[in-house]
Amino acid sequence: YNMQSHWQFDDFSRYTFEVNDTKGAPVVGAKITLKSTQNQNEKVGITDNKGKVVIYPNMHSSKKIDHATIEYNNQVFEILDLNEEDYKVTIDVDLKRKNDVDIMFVVDTTG
Repeated sequence: YNMQSHWQFDDFSRYTFEVNDTKGAPVVGAKITLKSTQNQNEKVGITDNKGKVVIYPNMHSSKKIDHATIEYNNQVFEILDLNEEDYKVTIDVDLKRKNDVDIMFVVDTTG
């Protein structure tokens, strides 16, 4: 008796990527693409403000994932062998940091 098949749950295995530049700063907005053995794009994720993304490759798909690409600033980096679940990746990119700050003042007038 298998609960996953009985209740028709998808496979919840996942890949976690943490992408940093060579100075250790998180790479925000990097596109991670998981690719199948036929080199087809299967699942895509974008890194958050900490440079992290979690992708569930087997949800609604049963294709075998075998490698990944990381795209940032028109550069493509490859991870050729996905045999782990968690990846800390350092890529040599020039992060374009803005010094802009958004400030919002809120006044509570409800008494």
